[in-house]
Parts: sequence; structure tokens; C-alpha cells
Amino acid sequence: MRYSRIPVAALLAFVLVPAAPQAKPSRRGASTAKGPCRVVEIRCTGPTQCADIGCGRKVDTCLAQKQSRTAEEGQWILRHYTFDRFLSLDRVSIHDSAPRSRLKPALLKKIESIEAGAGAHLEGFLLDAKRMKRDRKACGKGTLRSLEIWIGTTPGAPKSSAIRARLTSKLLKDHPGWSLSRLRQWRSQGEGDAPRIRIRGYLLYNNLKAGEVAAGLRPTAWEVSPVTEVLFCPSNWKCGQSDEDGWLELDTL
Repeated sequence: MRYSRIPVAALLAFVLVPAAPQAKPSRRGASTAKGPCRVVEIRCTGPTQCADIGCGRKVDTCLAQKQSRTAEEGQWILRHYTFDRFLSLDRVSIHDSAPRSRLKPALLKKIESIEAGAGAHLEGFLLDAKRMKRDRKACGKGTLRSLEIWIGTTPGAPKSSAIRARLTSKLLKDHPGWSLSRLRQWRSQGEGDAPRIRIRGYLLYNNLKAGEVAAGLRPTAWEVSPVTEVLFCPSNWKCGQSDEDGWLELDTL
């Protein structure tokens, strides 16, 4: 495959700064991708704050656009997902990792339709949390990197069965309380009375991780990314359906 090379500043303008404000997900949402999907190689031309993007990395522009979404103002329609319902999203997927530019147009349209639809509300147990890796040649080394979390259906579930979610660097800037150390304090660690986690955010199909599904490393390449809300129900608490019924926001813990 032949890759084009563009400076970081040009890439950020293309994938990280939408031309127009994006609305929150709704049932009638449309694709936010502008123009054809491409794979570009980042070339650093000077000091820049490129967060999770590293110099020399090849980036799927359409996927990067989805990962850079933020919580916008307005009415947001949310859909509650059980684990089975979330995993059923895999009916719209691919078997091998590939950039969106190589997906069939009909499949890409289905994926983007789901991503632009209702946001996801998911509950479970926090199995682990880690800082996302970045290319060794990354620019702006002092910038925030996204956090990845694993949510399991039971406290002792294997990580390979967990649904992945991402707290992106863009939203971490607005939530200083969303730290890795604070998240890890709420890991289940296999206890029967472990605290529960509740997250809300955008649905995202990580087409570059589809191969991990075939390898048995994860149950689906569908993720909640970016996560826009994180709440916890402490051990032995009887939290209700409403956030006000016992749930604690991560920002306040």
C-alpha cells in the first residue's frame, strides 16, 4: 500500500478539528467523516502538541476523526447496553484489521450509521486501566495520553472477555479527576463485592483492532470511545438506575 506523507499540523487540522460543530449522537445522526478515508503518515516539522499521535505513525483519518469527538451541548439520546447486546454489534464488523479506506462502502456506511446513532450506556466491573502507548518518536511528550479501560461482566472475568473503552486525551483535559491512579483504586481485583462502574459515551468500531478478535484477545472491536461520563457504585452499596441513587462521579472521588 502506498501512503501519503503530511505534516502534523495539516493532519490535526484535518482529523482533530472538525470543520463544523458536531452534535451529540442521535438516532438520526449522520457520518461526521469529511471526504474519503485515507491513511497518512505523520511527519513532524517542529514542536507541536500532538497528544496520542506520534511522529512516523500511519493514521487512519476517518477513525481518528471518530476518536477525537468531544461531548457537545444539546440533547443526547442514550441506549442502555447489556453485554450481550453490546457484543451483538459485532454482526457489523470485519475479520482482519484494515484501515477504513479498504472497507467496502456498504459496510463502512453501516458502521458509521451505528457510530453516529445513539450513545452507549454500559455497566459492569472495572478489570483494568492503562495509559495508551505512544510512538517512541511522539511529539509533545508532556501532553496527556488517553486511558484505556477494560469492563467485565463479572468481577473476576478475564480481560480477554472485556469490553474496551477509552478516555481520550481531549476529554482528560476537561476532567482532571480522571486520573489513572484514581481509576485503578476502583478495579474489581476479583472480589465478589467489587464496586461497579457505569460509563456513557460514543460507540466506535476500531477497525484496526479487528484482528485481535480473531486472535481471541478481545470479544469485539466495538468500543465506547470517547467516554464522556464515568461513575462508580462502591462495594456493598445498593445503587439504583438513577445517577443520584448512590452513584458517584469519578471527578468527585
